[in-house]
Amino acid sequence: MTFPTDVGDNEWGSQNNLQMWKSPLVTDLRGVRLLPLETKALHTIGTLVQIFDSAGYLLCCGPGKKRPFADYCHYAYLLACSAIELLGRCQNGVTSLRKSTLESGLRLVGLETIDVNIKKNGIWTVYIYDTTKLVALRNLIAHGQGVASAGGAAQKVILHVELLDSFPAKLSKAFDDYHKNLFKSSNPRLRRQLAISRVEPTLYSVQSGQVYRSPVQDAYERIYQPGNKPSQVLKYADWQIYNPERNRLLHQ
Repeated sequence: MTFPTDVGDNEWGSQNNLQMWKSPLVTDLRGVRLLPLETKALHTIGTLVQIFDSAGYLLCCGPGKKRPFADYCHYAYLLACSAIELLGRCQNGVTSLRKSTLESGLRLVGLETIDVNIKKNGIWTVYIYDTTKLVALRNLIAHGQGVASAGGAAQKVILHVELLDSFPAKLSKAFDDYHKNLFKSSNPRLRRQLAISRVEPTLYSVQSGQVYRSPVQDAYERIYQPGNKPSQVLKYADWQIYNPERNRLLHQ
C-alpha cells in the first residue's frame, strides 16, 4: 500500500503542527522512514485500535472466571469515549484544544441515541441515552466521579451495563470506514482534515526499559503492511458484561 501524497506542507494549518510530525523520533520506524501525514494517520488508527482493545480487556479480564466485571464498566465507557473523541477530532479537523469532539463523534459513529432496558419499581421500561446524557456520564467518570454535567449544567444520568452492548459493532465499522476513506487516493478531504487537526505524537523513552507497542508501529505492522482493516485485528467483539460465560475473544 502506498500512502497518497496529495496534501502539501502548506495545508497543515500550522508549521508547529507539521514540524511535530516531521521529527525523525516520530517518522523513523525500524529502518522505514514514513511521511509525516502517513505517520499521523497510522498513529490515529493504531491509537483507536489500542483504546478499543483496552476497553474490551477491562470487561473481559479480572480475578475469577465467574465474575461479570460490572465494576469496570465505567472505565470501559470512558475509554470508548476517548476513541470516539479522537475520531471526531481527526475527521472534523479540529484545531482547538478546548473544543470537545465527543458529541460530533457520537453522531459520526451512530451512537447519539442508545436505548437500554431497565427495571424500575419491578417494571421493565426503556431508558434512553441521548448525547447530553452520554457526555454527562463521560464527564462524571473523567472527573473522578465528581460531577455529572454537560454544557455547564448538572444532569441526572444513570449507568446501565447494556449501554456498552452496541459499541463494538458501531466502533468497528467507524474505524474501517475512516481507514478506507483516509487512505483512498481519489479523495484527499479526510487527509486534509487530519493534517490540520490538533493531534500530537506520543514520544517513547527507550532508556526507560519499558516494553511498549507504539500505535504507529502497531498499525504499520498489523494493518498497513498486510492490508488489513482495523476491525480484522480487534480482539474483543463482545462488551455485554452481564453474561460472564460468553466468549469475548474475537481472535485467540
